[in-house]
Amino acid sequence: MKSIDIKRAIDTGQALVLVCLIIFLFTSIRIFVTFGLIILLVNMVFPVVFKPVAVLWFGLADVLGFFVSRLVLTIVFAALVIPVGFVRILLGRDTLQIRKWKQKHPKNSTTENDSVFVIRNHTFTADDLKNPY
Repeated sequence: MKSIDIKRAIDTGQALVLVCLIIFLFTSIRIFVTFGLIILLVNMVFPVVFKPVAVLWFGLADVLGFFVSRLVLTIVFAALVIPVGFVRILLGRDTLQIRKWKQKHPKNSTTENDSVFVIRNHTFTADDLKNPY
């Protein structure tokens, strides 16, 4: 984790003020407005006070960022990539030509120089690079 500088301490103080105001909005307990104003005043005059809280705050943010990013990417992968793969299998698509390669190469075969790659004997010109998409 990066060292906590004064800017991060100020950000933590502002976040605490915001938390107090949000709690007030949902509970209507006026003491949270007073806490928010006190925290705001301390944040403006002595922001160094919030350095220990900033260590906890940004440490929690780092830990949550580590796990949540992996969780979200796993969910996206499971929701998009896996179903598309199953649909392609059900439709019989074999764009990598794996079935064709497996037919040419049985399990214990030592055949070399057999490939399913498409050989293109093409000389590229300047026109090929003008509109690559």
